[in-house]
Amino acid sequence: MIYELNHLGIVTDDLDRSVAFYVDLLGAQPVWSAEVAAAGMRIAYLQLAQGLVELIEFAAGTAPAGANHLGYLSDDLDGDVDRLRDAGATVTVEPRATGSGVGRQALVLDPDGVAIELLQRDLPLRSGTTPHPHIHAIDHFALQADDHDRSLAFYRDGLGMAVAR
Repeated sequence: MIYELNHLGIVTDDLDRSVAFYVDLLGAQPVWSAEVAAAGMRIAYLQLAQGLVELIEFAAGTAPAGANHLGYLSDDLDGDVDRLRDAGATVTVEPRATGSGVGRQALVLDPDGVAIELLQRDLPLRSGTTPHPHIHAIDHFALQADDHDRSLAFYRDGLGMAVAR
């Protein structure tokens, strides 16, 4: 079952500069980082309130900078991927070990082509909420959709998210 919107993945041209921005200006706390040589990337997870931002730096020029994916946690990765595929979602990466070696992952596309990373973790990357004097939560992520009803059905029915009221 998919049980948590875990992080927003952002590709950056300069990981160190981006980490400094989130830490020094927004008060985020570094949680975990790694170099994944086989994938030609460096990653850093930062906690801001109760949410995570994953910053990703690929080898020069191999991926455009900007929001890259939404990451969700699953306790049944294979079952969730099969269920989403059966419902019509495009699976772009079948369940496999993550490049960092921390758990397993799969990638599916939402109805508008937004990458959704499903993760089954071997270890938690955060616990609770990191205190911040001004930021209490990451409230939402806004995504542009070509077909509102189709996208709503995917996130509500496919990923199990509730409509905020």
